[in-house]
Amino acid sequence: MATGDLYELKVISIANGQNLLNVFHYLQTAGAGGAPQLVPTFQLQVWTDVNLMLHPSTQRVSTIAYDMVDPTDFFVSGTIAIGAFAAGDAMPNQDALSFTYVVNRLDARSGGKRFGLYGEGCQNAGAMVGGMVVRIADAELALQSNISDVSLNTWRPVVYGKRTGGGSTYFSNPISSVRFFGFTTQNNRKFYTSPGV
Repeated sequence: MATGDLYELKVISIANGQNLLNVFHYLQTAGAGGAPQLVPTFQLQVWTDVNLMLHPSTQRVSTIAYDMVDPTDFFVSGTIAIGAFAAGDAMPNQDALSFTYVVNRLDARSGGKRFGLYGEGCQNAGAMVGGMVVRIADAELALQSNISDVSLNTWRPVVYGKRTGGGSTYFSNPISSVRFFGFTTQNNRKFYTSPGV
């Protein structure tokens, strides 16, 4: 709830009866707002563009944010968003759209995000086709950009993790860009069992 605080934001979606989890980290760079302001700002300025890539078989059912410095600052939203790009049948749950969060530090690894489900008609032999090209570019921009609300609360996306030299300290590493890595299949996809939230 203050400049310099780090937020973890979790988006829970359902796809073909399976819960999917995406985790984001944002560093507050301006304003005195907190998680109640971050969540709707994220949903409007980031998830709207992510959602435009997703098949209607995917539904965002919950967004949770909390301040990693101040545990009393948290917010849960049950606002539903249904995937907005019906390009053929939905691909299987293990298929995803993969993005890389590029960190320009030799001692820090870049991050990644994977989103599903997408439609079979979005790609041909692994190459983007049709309207997917623009949707991917819009998502890249939304994922890498700072977000702000009308009260000028501002948050910057970061990669949260340990540095590669060892040690147990975690850092919030600024990103230089977000790039679409490709259509991917991952059998170890993070499926999520809700704790009842």
